[in-house]
Amino acid sequence: MNAPPVAIGALNKCVRPFLQDKINQRIVTHDNLESLYKCVPRECLPSDLGGTLPHNMREYTLIWGDMAAAAMKWFQDRRWMKADLSSKPDCKFNTEFGIDGSFRKLAVD
Repeated sequence: MNAPPVAIGALNKCVRPFLQDKINQRIVTHDNLESLYKCVPRECLPSDLGGTLPHNMREYTLIWGDMAAAAMKWFQDRRWMKADLSSKPDCKFNTEFGIDGSFRKLAVD
């Protein structure tokens, strides 16, 4: 958001040719706010972009930073969690034919 035209031009010329068509269709750039309002309702935009949300972009950045800092303890408490791989069945992988078996009969527990 609010990228200079040089950055948008570089994105279009350098990055987009390597992206899949589906991803390219999802990237939308706007030359002005009126074209943005056609795609994004004003109710979803901050006040400094002409929207009706109560805060501006800077305030939302600070709010999200505070929320991330508040959630940091939750993430730190869980960083030592690991999967118990001892109960995982051995995978019979053949380098020529891939995984052993077929998916003709897929059993879901």
